[in-house]
Amino acid sequence: MTEDVDARLKRLAREGLIGKDEYALFLKTMKDLEADKKPNPKQRMMIIRIFDKMLGLIMGDKVVYQKILQTVKKGKRDKEKVKEETFRSTHTIFVHEGIEYYVTAEKEIIEVPSSFE
Repeated sequence: MTEDVDARLKRLAREGLIGKDEYALFLKTMKDLEADKKPNPKQRMMIIRIFDKMLGLIMGDKVVYQKILQTVKKGKRDKEKVKEETFRSTHTIFVHEGIEYYVTAEKEIIEVPSSFE
């Protein structure tokens, strides 16, 4: 995680996302995860509870949910666009009777996919 994400998550934890009695465990968990250490069972349960609470907050607020949904969709479209641009730049493409085709390394002619998911 970035420092900005760490700071925001820590602030949410301090403001009530987790109980005050769990804050020390939370900080240790953050340090352990940053050091690529495997969380112990108690830490895993806390991570699951935090995830569950965050998910509840997101799903319970239509504005936040829609904003996240739009961000996810945009990311997906951007990835598809990059894949398509990469595909088009690395293949010989031609059009026959309005349909795009490409030539494989084995000299086969195949229709260009309509989606690059």
